[in-house]
Amino acid sequence: MNKIFIGAVIALSLFSCDTSKKKELELKQKELELKEKELNLEISKLKKVDSVSAAKASRISEEALVKEGLQKPNDPEVSNINNLLGYWVDNQNGNIAMYFDRDGTFVFKDLNSSREKYEDLTGTYKLNAGKLTLLYDDRAQQNFRFIKENFAVPVYYIQKDRYLMVKAVEQ
Repeated sequence: MNKIFIGAVIALSLFSCDTSKKKELELKQKELELKEKELNLEISKLKKVDSVSAAKASRISEEALVKEGLQKPNDPEVSNINNLLGYWVDNQNGNIAMYFDRDGTFVFKDLNSSREKYEDLTGTYKLNAGKLTLLYDDRAQQNFRFIKENFAVPVYYIQKDRYLMVKAVEQ
């Protein structure tokens, strides 16, 4: 009888240990699921914040340009191709230049940094509300900002990242 009782106690203790381990595993699994849900919520919040901040950054940039008198939001002068036509030279490197023709074509002499040589890039362009889009013949399009500074005589710039192009003046 003692053997049966001891065997029953051992079986019961094994069963209770097994049950408690199962419960512990279930609790850990639920805890992991909750943490995963929390992380997914945080990630979705971050994605929303990133998209909002990108839009907000763009708006702040435009507001800064307006505030500094560099550009009006809907200034028709930054859509007028007559203000774009002709030669433009990079403010830092006079060997980098752009030429815009009335027929909608351009030539962009740029430095190919991987080959360390200057190359002529060609294609067509679009100008709309200060957004200058270069549609290259052999590569993806590129967007620049066409900016007007409001001085006594308006001054225009073409700007993107490291480029700051100014209108070439005949001497």
